[in-house]
Amino acid sequence: MALRATSNSKEMNKRFTTFICKNPGVGYSIRRGATHEIACGTIPPCASAEVYDVEISGAIEGLAAALHNPMVFYATNVTIYRDNHEAALQLPLLTPTAASFRHIAKFRQLAASWTNRTRASCTRAGAVSDRWCSGNSGIPGNKAADFLVKSACLMTAPLLPLSMVRAKRKISLLYNTFTTAYWFQEELKGLNRRALRALIAARSGHGDLAQYHRCFAHEDALMTCSCGEKKSPDHFFYCSIGRNRARLCGGPRHPHSGIRWILGTPEGALAFGK
Repeated sequence: MALRATSNSKEMNKRFTTFICKNPGVGYSIRRGATHEIACGTIPPCASAEVYDVEISGAIEGLAAALHNPMVFYATNVTIYRDNHEAALQLPLLTPTAASFRHIAKFRQLAASWTNRTRASCTRAGAVSDRWCSGNSGIPGNKAADFLVKSACLMTAPLLPLSMVRAKRKISLLYNTFTTAYWFQEELKGLNRRALRALIAARSGHGDLAQYHRCFAHEDALMTCSCGEKKSPDHFFYCSIGRNRARLCGGPRHPHSGIRWILGTPEGALAFGK
């Protein structure tokens, strides 16, 4: 992000950049023109906040630092440049999310303070605006701000309460992790393609089945199995050829118990795959 305040021929820039890491941090650089840095600062990473909330916090800290700088008496307009699109949309529209409501309210107060600040008699009140820009757009102070942000990411993250959005994201991540570990067992990954095809066909009703061929009018399709029975979605459980093979593998012989054994145990699924 960058903040640029202009007054006649003078220019003051403030640069913010968010460096994407495990815990996002913020750095800002206040500049007059392209080369003269007036002030800079960093914000420690926060593991309990979203990236755009941390970037909005950087805009607040930078704007507060600019308000306490002596150049505020001669500067007019303030333009904040940032590389986070979500944060750039929320600040000018002042439409906070559940997680950024307090940050937006604080930024609104600082924007009003900029208009009502003590300034020189020849200086206009000015206004605070916000723009989005990519991180490689060539704004002065980009390298300095990137260095500050990387330094901020190395700082110790404070222990703060989770925001609502961050808590929902963590719950969703934990839910996906634990459900995957519970349902997708390692031994079930050994099924071959033929076994998976039969299971999918039985569940979805699509495949080399009589009902499927009739639905799409496949005139050249074979409607019966080699055992003589009609190809139904659950026929492979009752097929005499398959049951004879199951006897050779030492599996159960009754069709109903075979269904429970195959679909209810990893050993049955592995035996079915063979």
